[in-house]
Amino acid sequence: MHVASNSVSEFALKFCLTENHSMQERLHALIHWRFIVKQRYNDYTHSLAEKAILDFLDNKWTRYDILAYIEEYTGIDRFEIYQSMKTNNVNVRLEVVNSLACVVDDAIEDIMNGDTPDGLYPVFVRTVKENMSGKIRKIAKLCDLHQILGHVVVLGMKPLLDARITLNQHASIPGRGQTRLTKQVNKYLRKKSLDVKLFVKLDGCNAYGSLMYSDVIKFIKKEIPSAKWIIKTLELLGNLAPNGHLIIGGYLDAWLFNFIMSYALTYVNSCHNVRRNKVHMFILKSLTYMDDFLFLGRTRTGLSKAVKAIGKWMKENISMSIKMTTNIIKLDSFYKEKSCKNNLRPSERGCPSIDMCGYQIHRTYITMRPRVVKRVIRTFIRAQEEIDNTGTVRINRARSLVSRFGSIKQSTSKYFRKKYNVDNILKMCKRICSYHGRLYSRYRKEWLDNAISKGRIYYTA
Repeated sequence: MHVASNSVSEFALKFCLTENHSMQERLHALIHWRFIVKQRYNDYTHSLAEKAILDFLDNKWTRYDILAYIEEYTGIDRFEIYQSMKTNNVNVRLEVVNSLACVVDDAIEDIMNGDTPDGLYPVFVRTVKENMSGKIRKIAKLCDLHQILGHVVVLGMKPLLDARITLNQHASIPGRGQTRLTKQVNKYLRKKSLDVKLFVKLDGCNAYGSLMYSDVIKFIKKEIPSAKWIIKTLELLGNLAPNGHLIIGGYLDAWLFNFIMSYALTYVNSCHNVRRNKVHMFILKSLTYMDDFLFLGRTRTGLSKAVKAIGKWMKENISMSIKMTTNIIKLDSFYKEKSCKNNLRPSERGCPSIDMCGYQIHRTYITMRPRVVKRVIRTFIRAQEEIDNTGTVRINRARSLVSRFGSIKQSTSKYFRKKYNVDNILKMCKRICSYHGRLYSRYRKEWLDNAISKGRIYYTA
């Protein structure tokens, strides 16, 4: 059954309230209307597949692996796509989207019949070292049809995800990044009605590697048991996943992880004690940044009980363990932080803070994490030396400085900006980036002309 629009639900409601029909007809209409309104998934349609493919192909129209997939399954030559990009004609790309949607239609039909669709290959896993932390992570490479099916399932589960995911969950959700989390935590610390005194940070051990597709499907079956196409698609993708757990780097897997963590947050937020006919909650607020948890509370006993409760729930329901990355730390009051900032010695000005998402969050101010500050200072010093010697900045360093400005902008760093000449250096870097952007757009036009005229593809960096 398709998700009804507002007009259909209003019509059903008016049908229930009219007196021209019998009581049995009015009762059936009311039940039907309630069922439509409470449906928490979207039925699969051709237009749903087209929306998913548009999301998948966003900023990927010139990638060689994507173009090869389009040529194989749609029969549309890549030079036609180049010509449409040059003339800003969307008809060819819409034809590509429609053809790929037909491929997805056949794939969903095969999945409903219990078969594996053509073009769905096993997941390739490679190890990647992070530049910031130096950690070795296993990143998966998915085939194109696997990624498209992930986008289709996310759109199908969108009503359920909107209903379940809480407002305090961040990362891999549009509009909920580091900045929003930082501001939200600072707002809770400054709110007098909450009276936050203590906090504790937790971390999920091997989060993606221990969360299995089978556990996720159990929760989805409880929420939307009639969504057969979503459940069967997830079962097939779970069989393709390495060892059956969530895939690091998958679009669908990030949404599924946040979906499961919403149950954990809902559970820990409901934990409480009743003493003298009065309810005492274990924690005041809980926030997450993917697998990092932050609990804000008023008593040390409540926080310790909340940590045990969420650890027990995760172990029993999703076979996932959790560890404390910090002890239960007491925060200074608003007035004590104000007075500490006026101390003569810099070593005496520090206060307990919440270190999360690259920032140290206090009640009265926000600073950057020390190791992040070192990298930023080192980059600005080298940029100033390069300007003194050559009069300009290299494009790679200019892009690095522009990308780092977000951390500076979101912190109280007026002295830092003045000492390292941040504003003047960034003004030059922005001009350099815009100049190279114009050069690149000109180069792309020339490249398209050569590719269309000669019928060959030149490599672009």
